[in-house]
Amino acid sequence: MGKIKNKTRLHAKAVKLNSTSNTAKIDVDMKTDCASVTGLDKTSQISRNIFSKLDIDMNALQRHLVTDDDTRSTLTSKSLKGLNLTKKDKQQLRRGLWLKKVETLQEAKKEAAAKRKRQQTAVVGDMQPLEDTLPTLELLLKDVRERSTQSNKPKPTLKEKQRKKQMLEDISTFKQVLQHPVYRHNPLATIKEHLQNKLAQGNT
Repeated sequence: MGKIKNKTRLHAKAVKLNSTSNTAKIDVDMKTDCASVTGLDKTSQISRNIFSKLDIDMNALQRHLVTDDDTRSTLTSKSLKGLNLTKKDKQQLRRGLWLKKVETLQEAKKEAAAKRKRQQTAVVGDMQPLEDTLPTLELLLKDVRERSTQSNKPKPTLKEKQRKKQMLEDISTFKQVLQHPVYRHNPLATIKEHLQNKLAQGNT
């Protein structure tokens, strides 16, 4: 048979009163304590009217603060005094914002797909930025038409004074060319280069 352990009590037992003399003694002690408390000086007692010396303006208590919509806990059509939207207007507004968001996402997806397709082209790569900077075909054709109309116009005949002036300028230019050291060194190559430059200026 195993050992039997005696369990210790957590709390001590209450004191039992065996006689009426103990109860009488306790009653006497309580009465004396109450008498000592009630026998305090009147100056040490706390006044019942604690707000007797407090000056409060009753008009200040009746002031109404300015209504602020941001401080309200709940926002309704009555609290906002007609500023709030109706349920149908809110639904239309939410639907419009949602459709706009969906449209933006679809456009972004299309642009990304087109960019990937352009990047996959061989050798050339993405030509969209270059295409945006180059002039359109319509502008090029318009420029060609303007040049053709200008070239087809007949040149006006010069007056006698203008012809003499042009002839003198040509003679002075010819004298300068003859005296130029490059022309003296190789006349044929100089004349050929001059003609090529003239043709290039006429084509532009």
